Amino acid sequence: MKAFLWKAAVLVLVVGAVAGCAAGRSFSKAEQAARAGDWDAAVTYYEQAVEANPDEATYRIALDRAKIAASRAHLEKAVALEAKDELEGASAA
Repeated sequence: MKAFLWKAAVLVLVVGAVAGCAAGRSFSKAEQAARAGDWDAAVTYYEQAVEANPDEATYRIALDRAKIAASRAHLEKAVALEAKDELEGASAA
């Protein structure tokens, strides 16, 4: 019985470490995308980080901020296209 519990504990630690690594990699990619101003990619990577580690508040806050920044970027693009009377492009932005 002790051997089973020991193996189960090791498995839990390994799974947790792998999930943490995946979350960290996604978060790092999201940060790079955010610095480059690629907010859509940043949102995607932050979502992956949150999915891998939903209890990490830093990831959830960063995701919220990236969503707001992406929304602003899309709105600015749509307004600029609308000013040029490119309504189809504006509605797709």
